[in-house]
Amino acid sequence: MPPRFFSSTQLPRRDFPLSFALDERVAQHVRVLRLAVGDTITLFDGQTAPLDGEAAAVITAIDKKKVVAEILAWQNRSAESSLDVALMQALAVGDKMDLIVQKAVELGVREVVPLRTERSTLKLDAERAQKRVAHWNGVAIAACEQCGRNRVPEVTSIRSLDEALAANTVTTRRVALLHPQGGVALNPWANANQGHPLAIVVGPEGGFTEAEIMQALALGATLVTLGPRVLRTETAGLAALAALQAVIGDLG
Repeated sequence: MPPRFFSSTQLPRRDFPLSFALDERVAQHVRVLRLAVGDTITLFDGQTAPLDGEAAAVITAIDKKKVVAEILAWQNRSAESSLDVALMQALAVGDKMDLIVQKAVELGVREVVPLRTERSTLKLDAERAQKRVAHWNGVAIAACEQCGRNRVPEVTSIRSLDEALAANTVTTRRVALLHPQGGVALNPWANANQGHPLAIVVGPEGGFTEAEIMQALALGATLVTLGPRVLRTETAGLAALAALQAVIGDLG
């Protein structure tokens, strides 16, 4: 398969063949991969339906200032799941958040909401938070390039749990807060809420405080368990997403 690249500039949908200058990010990837004039690539721009799809193109010029491709055709294609699910993930240290965002995108998540919680080890000031969110959105783009998605899920600004759940009332997602002693198993909860937008909420390494749990319940969340074992923060949300896609989504 030709390498896939996300274009920050909207791609044309007709009047092919058409010369198209690649944005600097894509041009840099072309140089790093040592692609050459005549190599084929696939481009997508993240637009939602009915504009989602991808363009077949061939590289026609490479120099230090720019890379130009000729777009040959447009294909309307979607790799999106019918399951509309968001991941609300407590901030995790090191490169765990990169892993979580990357794999959540591969598993079809529609949105990732980083959470600032009482027991989060990672603490970010406003400037660092903005930079990390921009970085995580870049991780989401790269994951789409790899996995074949043509729509790019957003990684939102960092929010507190109550802010995230209060904002959720606008989209009316059914919310599962994962908890080792949760009273409802994931599969029955998924089947009971099939056809509705969903959200999975994952706590930090030390778990949510009792006050946070009570606050989430008051805002409509349901405590949900993944079984008898305690999963790490970087494992729990991904396991839940995979299970949801298998039970009511498009996995398998």
